[in-house]
Amino acid sequence: MGRSRSAPREGSSRVPLFGRETELARLCDGLAELRRGRGRTCLLRGEPGIGKTRLAQELAARAVADGVRIIWGRCDEHARAQALWPWIQGLRSCVRDMEPDDLRKAVGLGGSCIAAIVPELPEGVRGLSPYAEADSETARFRLFDAVVRFLDHASRERPILVVLDDLHWADQASLLLLEFLAQELGQLPVLIVGTYRDGELARPLIQTLGELARSDLQIVELGGLNPADVGRLLEASTRACPPDAVVRLVHGRTDGNPFFVTEIARSLGQRMAGVRIPESVKSALAGRLSRLSGLANQLLLAGSVVGREFDLELLEGTLGEPDRRELLNALDEALRAAIIEPAPAGGERYQFRHALIRDALYEALSPSHQARWHARVADALARMLGGQVAERAAELAYHASRAGRFMSQEHVVKYSTIAGQQMLAVHAHDEALPHFERAWKARERFPVDADAVSILVGLGYAQAATAHRWNRQEAWDNLRRALDYEINAGHVAQAVTIATHACITPESADGVVHVVQQLLGMVAAGSREAGWLHARWAAASYFENGDYRAAQAGFDRALAAAAAHADVALESRTLACATVVDHFEQRWSDVVSNSRRAVELARRVDDLHAETYARYRAAYALMCSGSSDEARLEAEAHLACAERLGDHGLLGDALYTNAAIAQLSGDWRVARAHSDRGLALSPSHLSLLHARMLLEYETGNSEAGAEYLARLIESGRMSGRYPLAPVLAAVGVSQAERLAHRAGDATRLGTTRAALSRAFPLPTVEALARIGRALIAVHDRDATRLVPALEDLQTLKGLIVAPFLVTVRISGCVAHFVGRLTQAAADFEDALTFCRRARYRPELAWTCYEYGRLLVDGGSRSDREKASALLAEANEIACDLAMHPLLREVTAFQDRYRSRLTRKPAGLTDREIAVLPLLVEGKTNKEIAQALDISVNTVAVHVARILRKTGCSNRTEAAAFANREHLVGVTVDRNRRPVNEASRPT
Repeated sequence: MGRSRSAPREGSSRVPLFGRETELARLCDGLAELRRGRGRTCLLRGEPGIGKTRLAQELAARAVADGVRIIWGRCDEHARAQALWPWIQGLRSCVRDMEPDDLRKAVGLGGSCIAAIVPELPEGVRGLSPYAEADSETARFRLFDAVVRFLDHASRERPILVVLDDLHWADQASLLLLEFLAQELGQLPVLIVGTYRDGELARPLIQTLGELARSDLQIVELGGLNPADVGRLLEASTRACPPDAVVRLVHGRTDGNPFFVTEIARSLGQRMAGVRIPESVKSALAGRLSRLSGLANQLLLAGSVVGREFDLELLEGTLGEPDRRELLNALDEALRAAIIEPAPAGGERYQFRHALIRDALYEALSPSHQARWHARVADALARMLGGQVAERAAELAYHASRAGRFMSQEHVVKYSTIAGQQMLAVHAHDEALPHFERAWKARERFPVDADAVSILVGLGYAQAATAHRWNRQEAWDNLRRALDYEINAGHVAQAVTIATHACITPESADGVVHVVQQLLGMVAAGSREAGWLHARWAAASYFENGDYRAAQAGFDRALAAAAAHADVALESRTLACATVVDHFEQRWSDVVSNSRRAVELARRVDDLHAETYARYRAAYALMCSGSSDEARLEAEAHLACAERLGDHGLLGDALYTNAAIAQLSGDWRVARAHSDRGLALSPSHLSLLHARMLLEYETGNSEAGAEYLARLIESGRMSGRYPLAPVLAAVGVSQAERLAHRAGDATRLGTTRAALSRAFPLPTVEALARIGRALIAVHDRDATRLVPALEDLQTLKGLIVAPFLVTVRISGCVAHFVGRLTQAAADFEDALTFCRRARYRPELAWTCYEYGRLLVDGGSRSDREKASALLAEANEIACDLAMHPLLREVTAFQDRYRSRLTRKPAGLTDREIAVLPLLVEGKTNKEIAQALDISVNTVAVHVARILRKTGCSNRTEAAAFANREHLVGVTVDRNRRPVNEASRPT
């Protein structure tokens, strides 16, 4: 007999049902009809493992909770069970669960018929022995009628849900009984739910579906889960949150089939690394293949070598031109078994229903058989294409490379190079890279010649476009090998084209200046070629030598050549490169003006590289200048350009600028969306990691913030020559220590101090380092370093925004800490003006808080009123943006010093407020006089006035008053005015 399945017991443990809310709601409509006394038939269809049984189980669990009786039967896979087997299983469970009296009433006069298939029916309810029927049709009618009457009577006590699982294996008698009962459901509170596979329809079931369609039949078709539900199912199965990359991989290989997903989850466990095919999936597939013919299995095997999708003509050639009719019959077998399906492209193209099925078939082959099959596919494809190999060069390259010794390396190089060049032409750099890598691997042991140059150039371009903007040394090294050949061969024009290609960004590689200088000696002065080389040299020279004046001179020569030859492309590229240098020099107005001119020119000649460079720098400069609306528009245009270009590094930068502007405005949702996309594309992008780390800490997600900080530090170590890398990580550490509210990591802080201790040649890097030094000095409360840090910050007045910090706000904090209160107030006022104009709400909230702390101890009423208003504004923004660390600080400060923010309680003077905390400590008049540097008699006068004003009769009551009014913890400044210690910046 087949394996039995029963309805779930209440409270049974199973993986939650995901992604089936709509289908479950449709089934639950049937339960609602049961309560009205009406039944119906509902069939769940879908491929194996799609979740038909699981959905029926969920429905049964809800039905049990509603008091519905469950009758559950499963059809036998191997036709070894007796006729009516699913009904027999269900009726047995029902008979066992019913009380004798209820059972007797339900069976009625049909006991003898039911006993024929359910021997467990008690003797007392069987009735008379069955008498001989005139024919088998009559006997079957009496049996079916007895079953219907039994269900009719049983459902009067409790509605009934009948589940018939795996109807594709049902015997004909079971299907006939289903048809018979379905005709009566309009008057019976009986809901029938059946499940069947849409790829395994036998003739009896097809006939039954036709009959059921005449009644109240509902068919619910189940498809695969979406990626979000696959992620939820993986998390529930493994009890670990799967990375997005794993979710995408699992969804891609399974198409959301829940059985495949859960089996993969079991093989993953807690590792979440790599997705192998579980043995249970292989076994399930082997069972389905065993029912197919030999040619159908060969067809599927060859198809698995071709890939997820294949065309019939190619398979025919690969299989050695079998009989066409037999091949079509084998194809029909695979289609009926739901292993393959027509491809969306139409025609004679087909695809495997799931990538996992294709992978399981392919991986069942030994490496030797795989290589032979790939060679056969490559030969068949080449014959099919004739001389038009470029049409499907990528496929040919793939199969040729996998064929190993069964295919010549010349073919691998030829097909791979053609395919790589095709991909570069449409900016598909990810796809181009493996083709060029494959071609170069097959060619690298031979001397460099003209053919090798084309491979090296393609490889360099593809490597550059898939690397970070700031680290393209490997790409340049490959281009350099091609350049050496072209220079030695005297191919100057080709060498200039390679050396000036925009894929090598100005800050991304060393050794560019030397090569460009060599080429400048080979071209005519003032020529167009010289102009392109001067632009390239100027940008590279700045980052290799740090010489701004020399770089500007180079740009001027390039612009002169562009003007002389009316070369719009050269002028655009020169201005775009100049914006990079101006950016690192913090010349924001020059960046904006040159960028806009570069964009205008680049659009004329469709130079996406120049336009993308320029828009990135313009968006950043506008953001730093507080022109948030213009910056946002520029960032959006920058993203559109980068998406067209397809350069990973530049696209990561575009996503960063969009995330940064959203983050500065407090739009966490948009910032996270751009950040998620950027980090999925470039997991080690330094600026994206830094921004995301701050976002998580800012919103109170310290654990996530610490993870991003660790990634930032590690990525900084691996970032090559990028000048901002060590400083960006160090500033990130200092910012995290401020926001995390915990004891600092001594080792990490020590490393940060060391990283920031030296001077940096590029102004932007040095500016960021100065901010980091100031933050660390405040953290350490080191007065010897705070004053120099403050002086350093005064030189950055023109630099408003470091990464998500308004520089003058940091300057105000440091000035407050060292007691330069007038300077601190002026800096905070500048920060307030800037943040309000730019609508940078998170920084505005912090500025309000820090400025309020400064003013809370002001001697005038207006200072305290302003402090109260600023703290209220900080609190409002922090609440609105869920800035939990700031909200905690503001709330605690307001609660502790609320009375001092509005008035001086009981009309006490500053001097009397200074005396009160000393009274709380129990000091004598003499000790108070020494602490405040006043006479003992003066202290006595102050104490007497305190007692009179507060209505206290003694010092103990005065101390209690001070505690109630939050006047404890107050000391005096150098002018003997009360100073709240908690108002000092931390």
